[in-house]
Parts: sequence; C-alpha cells; structure tokens
Amino acid sequence: MLGQLESHVCPGCGNQLRRTHRLLHQKIISVIIPLARYRCPSCGHIVLVLSSHPRRDNPLLSRPTNTLFYLIILLALLILFFIVC
Repeated sequence: MLGQLESHVCPGCGNQLRRTHRLLHQKIISVIIPLARYRCPSCGHIVLVLSSHPRRDNPLLSRPTNTLFYLIILLALLILFFIVC
C-alpha cells in the first residue's frame, strides 16, 4: 500500500500503528519520494505510505543544494551498478 495514511489503524488487525525506522533502500528512495514506514506492534504488519511532511521527515530535502548533491550521488551509484553488472 503506497498512499496517504488516513488513520493510524492496522489494516490487518485494527490496532494502532506505530512509526518505525525505514530500511536502507527505503531511505534511498525517500530522497525522491518521501516515504514513511509504520508497523503494527501486535501482528507485525508493515505499511509503507507517502509521508505527509516530506521536508520534516527527510533532512536531505530541507535544502535544495543537499537534494541536488544526493541526487547526483544516487545517479552515479546507479550508473556504477549497471556498469559492474
């Protein structure tokens, strides 16, 4: 599920979701698409949604120069990955 989170309720069991740390690949994607990760403490269901506060959640987007710098690094890493593979 990727969209805005309307309520912080688990779609699996109905309990309250808690915000949790993103995984490394989710942090890399968050440079371009602001993501937030929620987890249900009772059933373990994980929900990945678009963040409602992209600049607050992602310090890389707080300054345009940081965003450009990290996008250039991400592009260089992708090119290097395709050259190696």
